[in-house]
Amino acid sequence: MAKKWQNAIMAIRQLFNYLFNYLFNYLFNYFAQVNLRQLKRILLPFAGFIITLSLILFANHHTAPPAQSQVTVASINKSFLPIAIDPGGVSRLSISIFNSSASPLTGNSITDVFPAGMTVADPLNIGNSCGGTVTAVVGGNSMALNGGTVPPASGGVDGSCTISVDVTSTIQGNSINNIPINALTNDQVQRNATQANATLQVRTMTLICPVFSSTSQIFPTPRPRGVESATFRLLL
Repeated sequence: MAKKWQNAIMAIRQLFNYLFNYLFNYLFNYFAQVNLRQLKRILLPFAGFIITLSLILFANHHTAPPAQSQVTVASINKSFLPIAIDPGGVSRLSISIFNSSASPLTGNSITDVFPAGMTVADPLNIGNSCGGTVTAVVGGNSMALNGGTVPPASGGVDGSCTISVDVTSTIQGNSINNIPINALTNDQVQRNATQANATLQVRTMTLICPVFSSTSQIFPTPRPRGVESATFRLLL
Protein backbone atom coordinates (compact mmCIF):
# COMPACT_ATOMS: atom_id res chain seq x y z
CA MET A 1 0.00 0.00 0.00
CA ALA A 2 2.82 2.44 0.88
CA LYS A 3 4.50 1.75 -2.48
CA LYS A 4 1.27 2.59 -4.35
CA TRP A 5 1.06 5.95 -2.57
CA GLN A 6 4.70 6.68 -3.38
CA ASN A 7 4.05 5.95 -7.08
CA ALA A 8 0.97 8.21 -7.05
CA ILE A 9 2.91 11.08 -5.44
CA MET A 10 5.70 10.63 -7.98
CA ALA A 11 3.20 10.85 -10.87
CA ILE A 12 1.66 14.03 -9.41
CA ARG A 13 5.09 15.61 -9.07
CA GLN A 14 5.92 14.78 -12.68
CA LEU A 15 2.62 16.38 -13.80
CA PHE A 16 3.31 19.53 -11.81
CA ASN A 17 6.85 19.66 -13.23
CA TYR A 18 5.42 19.53 -16.73
CA LEU A 19 2.84 22.24 -16.00
CA PHE A 20 5.42 24.40 -14.29
CA ASN A 21 7.87 24.15 -17.20
CA TYR A 22 5.09 24.82 -19.69
CA LEU A 23 3.84 27.83 -17.74
CA PHE A 24 7.35 29.13 -17.21
CA ASN A 25 8.20 28.96 -20.91
CA TYR A 26 4.90 30.56 -21.86
CA LEU A 27 5.29 33.41 -19.39
CA PHE A 28 8.92 33.92 -20.29
CA ASN A 29 8.11 34.30 -23.96
CA TYR A 30 5.17 36.54 -23.14
CA PHE A 31 6.98 38.77 -20.68
CA ALA A 32 9.87 39.18 -23.07
CA GLN A 33 7.52 41.32 -25.14
CA VAL A 34 6.19 43.62 -22.38
CA ASN A 35 7.82 46.32 -20.27
CA LEU A 36 8.53 46.19 -16.53
CA ARG A 37 5.37 48.01 -15.45
CA GLN A 38 3.19 45.65 -17.37
CA LEU A 39 5.14 42.70 -15.96
CA LYS A 40 4.41 43.72 -12.36
CA ARG A 41 0.72 44.22 -13.09
CA ILE A 42 0.45 40.80 -14.71
CA LEU A 43 2.51 38.81 -12.16
CA LEU A 44 0.93 40.18 -9.00
CA PRO A 45 -2.33 38.16 -9.20
CA PHE A 46 -0.31 34.98 -9.81
CA ALA A 47 2.17 35.43 -6.94
CA GLY A 48 0.26 33.21 -4.49
CA PHE A 49 -0.22 30.49 -7.11
CA ILE A 50 3.48 30.49 -8.03
CA ILE A 51 4.56 30.24 -4.37
CA THR A 52 2.12 27.42 -3.66
CA LEU A 53 3.20 25.52 -6.75
CA SER A 54 6.87 25.89 -5.80
CA LEU A 55 6.22 24.50 -2.31
CA ILE A 56 4.41 21.48 -3.74
CA LEU A 57 7.16 20.74 -6.22
CA PHE A 58 10.19 21.17 -4.00
CA ALA A 59 9.03 20.53 -0.41
CA ASN A 60 10.59 17.29 0.90
CA HIS A 61 12.08 16.73 -2.55
CA HIS A 62 15.34 15.52 -1.02
CA THR A 63 13.83 13.63 1.89
CA ALA A 64 15.20 10.10 2.15
CA PRO A 65 12.66 7.30 1.67
CA PRO A 66 11.33 5.74 4.88
CA ALA A 67 13.60 3.10 6.35
CA GLN A 68 12.51 -0.45 5.69
CA SER A 69 12.62 -2.83 8.63
CA GLN A 70 15.07 -5.63 7.94
CA VAL A 71 13.52 -9.07 7.98
CA THR A 72 15.96 -11.89 8.63
CA VAL A 73 15.46 -15.35 7.18
CA ALA A 74 17.64 -17.03 9.82
CA SER A 75 16.66 -18.25 13.28
CA ILE A 76 18.05 -20.63 15.90
CA ASN A 77 16.68 -23.02 18.50
CA LYS A 78 18.30 -25.12 21.22
CA SER A 79 17.27 -27.94 23.53
CA PHE A 80 18.44 -30.49 26.10
CA LEU A 81 17.47 -34.18 26.08
CA PRO A 82 16.79 -35.29 28.71
CA ILE A 83 15.86 -31.98 30.32
CA ALA A 84 16.70 -33.26 33.85
CA ILE A 85 19.70 -35.24 35.08
CA ASP A 86 21.33 -36.25 38.36
CA PRO A 87 24.57 -34.47 39.27
CA GLY A 88 27.25 -35.81 36.94
CA GLY A 89 24.66 -37.21 34.53
CA VAL A 90 24.68 -36.65 30.76
CA SER A 91 22.26 -34.72 28.54
CA ARG A 92 22.32 -34.06 24.77
CA LEU A 93 22.60 -30.36 23.87
CA SER A 94 21.34 -29.57 20.34
CA ILE A 95 21.42 -26.28 18.42
CA SER A 96 19.36 -26.01 15.22
CA ILE A 97 19.70 -23.26 12.60
CA PHE A 98 16.69 -22.51 10.36
CA ASN A 99 16.51 -20.84 6.93
CA SER A 100 13.18 -19.56 5.53
CA SER A 101 14.60 -18.29 2.21
CA ALA A 102 14.75 -20.03 -1.17
CA SER A 103 18.56 -19.92 -1.16
CA PRO A 104 21.04 -21.68 1.14
CA LEU A 105 22.80 -19.80 3.93
CA THR A 106 26.53 -20.39 3.67
CA GLY A 107 29.50 -19.75 5.93
CA ASN A 108 27.43 -20.02 9.12
CA SER A 109 29.32 -19.58 12.38
CA ILE A 110 28.04 -19.58 15.94
CA THR A 111 29.52 -20.16 19.41
CA ASP A 112 27.56 -21.38 22.43
CA VAL A 113 29.15 -20.69 25.82
CA PHE A 114 27.73 -22.93 28.57
CA PRO A 115 26.55 -21.68 31.97
CA ALA A 116 28.72 -22.18 35.05
CA GLY A 117 29.27 -25.83 35.99
CA MET A 118 28.26 -27.25 32.60
CA THR A 119 30.97 -28.93 30.54
CA VAL A 120 31.37 -31.22 27.55
CA ALA A 121 30.93 -34.82 28.72
CA ASP A 122 33.46 -37.64 28.42
CA PRO A 123 33.57 -39.43 26.01
CA LEU A 124 33.26 -36.72 23.35
CA ASN A 125 30.13 -37.24 21.26
CA ILE A 126 29.60 -34.58 18.55
CA GLY A 127 26.78 -34.52 16.00
CA ASN A 128 26.78 -32.29 12.89
CA SER A 129 24.42 -32.02 9.91
CA CYS A 130 25.53 -28.49 8.98
CA GLY A 131 28.88 -29.31 7.46
CA GLY A 132 31.81 -27.08 8.27
CA THR A 133 33.63 -27.72 11.54
CA VAL A 134 32.22 -28.24 15.03
CA THR A 135 34.65 -27.58 17.88
CA ALA A 136 34.19 -28.94 21.41
CA VAL A 137 36.62 -30.55 23.87
CA VAL A 138 35.97 -32.81 26.86
CA GLY A 139 35.75 -30.67 29.99
CA GLY A 140 35.36 -27.49 27.93
CA ASN A 141 32.54 -25.01 28.45
CA SER A 142 31.56 -24.23 24.83
CA MET A 143 30.68 -25.60 21.41
CA ALA A 144 31.28 -23.74 18.13
CA LEU A 145 30.33 -24.13 14.47
CA ASN A 146 32.40 -22.62 11.67
CA GLY A 147 31.62 -22.64 7.94
CA GLY A 148 28.32 -24.51 8.09
CA THR A 149 25.61 -24.46 5.38
CA VAL A 150 21.86 -24.32 6.02
CA PRO A 151 19.74 -25.63 3.11
CA PRO A 152 16.92 -23.50 1.62
CA ALA A 153 13.26 -23.82 2.52
CA SER A 154 11.26 -26.34 0.50
CA GLY A 155 7.55 -27.08 0.29
CA GLY A 156 6.73 -24.42 2.87
CA VAL A 157 9.12 -25.95 5.41
CA ASP A 158 12.20 -24.06 6.56
CA GLY A 159 15.56 -25.57 5.75
CA SER A 160 17.54 -26.54 8.84
CA CYS A 161 20.65 -28.23 10.19
CA THR A 162 21.72 -29.20 13.70
CA ILE A 163 24.89 -29.48 15.76
CA SER A 164 24.94 -31.34 19.07
CA VAL A 165 27.16 -32.59 21.88
CA ASP A 166 26.81 -34.46 25.19
CA VAL A 167 27.16 -32.25 28.26
CA THR A 168 27.24 -32.81 32.01
CA SER A 169 26.90 -30.70 35.15
CA THR A 170 27.40 -31.14 38.89
CA ILE A 171 25.82 -27.87 40.02
CA GLN A 172 22.36 -28.66 41.35
CA GLY A 173 19.40 -26.56 40.21
CA ASN A 174 18.45 -25.02 36.84
CA SER A 175 21.25 -24.23 34.37
CA ILE A 176 19.98 -21.76 31.75
CA ASN A 177 21.91 -21.88 28.48
CA ASN A 178 21.50 -18.72 26.37
CA ILE A 179 22.55 -17.76 22.83
CA PRO A 180 22.15 -13.97 22.40
CA ILE A 181 20.69 -12.02 19.48
CA ASN A 182 23.01 -11.67 16.45
CA ALA A 183 25.25 -14.53 17.62
CA LEU A 184 24.81 -16.21 14.22
CA THR A 185 26.93 -14.93 11.30
CA ASN A 186 27.03 -16.02 7.66
CA ASP A 187 27.93 -14.89 4.14
CA GLN A 188 24.42 -13.51 3.55
CA VAL A 189 24.54 -11.34 6.73
CA GLN A 190 21.42 -13.02 8.09
CA ARG A 191 21.53 -12.89 11.90
CA ASN A 192 19.25 -14.44 14.50
CA ALA A 193 16.77 -11.72 15.50
CA THR A 194 15.79 -13.48 18.73
CA GLN A 195 17.80 -15.23 21.41
CA ALA A 196 17.63 -18.96 22.06
CA ASN A 197 17.27 -20.37 25.56
CA ALA A 198 17.20 -23.87 27.01
CA THR A 199 17.21 -25.03 30.64
CA LEU A 200 18.87 -28.14 32.03
CA GLN A 201 17.65 -29.21 35.46
CA VAL A 202 20.23 -30.87 37.68
CA ARG A 203 18.31 -32.65 40.40
CA THR A 204 18.99 -31.87 44.05
CA MET A 205 20.34 -34.95 45.84
CA THR A 206 19.45 -35.47 49.54
CA LEU A 207 21.85 -37.50 51.75
CA ILE A 208 19.96 -39.72 54.18
CA CYS A 209 21.85 -40.83 57.33
CA PRO A 210 20.64 -43.21 60.08
CA VAL A 211 19.92 -41.53 63.40
CA PHE A 212 20.57 -43.35 66.71
CA SER A 213 18.93 -42.28 69.93
CA SER A 214 19.48 -43.28 73.54
CA THR A 215 16.27 -45.28 73.42
CA SER A 216 17.21 -47.31 70.38
CA GLN A 217 17.32 -51.02 71.01
CA ILE A 218 19.82 -53.04 69.05
CA PHE A 219 18.92 -56.36 70.63
CA PRO A 220 15.44 -57.70 70.97
CA THR A 221 13.74 -57.85 74.33
CA PRO A 222 14.47 -59.91 76.26
CA ARG A 223 18.23 -59.93 75.54
CA PRO A 224 19.84 -63.16 74.47
CA ARG A 225 21.31 -65.15 77.37
CA GLY A 226 24.83 -64.05 78.27
CA VAL A 227 24.46 -60.57 76.69
CA GLU A 228 24.15 -57.80 79.25
CA SER A 229 24.86 -54.68 77.17
CA ALA A 230 26.45 -53.41 73.99
CA THR A 231 28.41 -50.22 73.25
CA PHE A 232 28.67 -48.66 69.76
CA ARG A 233 31.02 -45.85 68.76
CA LEU A 234 30.21 -43.75 65.66
CA LEU A 235 33.36 -42.38 64.04
CA LEU A 236 32.85 -39.19 61.94
